Amino acid sequence: MTTAAPAAPSVVRADDAPVVESWHRVATLAAAPAVSVMEITVRPGEEPPMHVHAREDEVFYMLEGALTVWVG
Repeated sequence: MTTAAPAAPSVVRADDAPVVESWHRVATLAAAPAVSVMEITVRPGEEPPMHVHAREDEVFYMLEGALTVWVG
């Protein structure tokens, strides 16, 4: 079995971040093999459905708006 080498860590200015547009806007500000920092803009009414992360942790830092999180 072969294992790919981990990607080199990267950090970019918010204005230079790669952006993906789906039902929300995702800009990846920092990325490393074990962690990433993303700026996510979600329009009201277009939130992702309730879901579970079985292997990942998530941290939120809200700049504006409201967020409902179900735990347990």
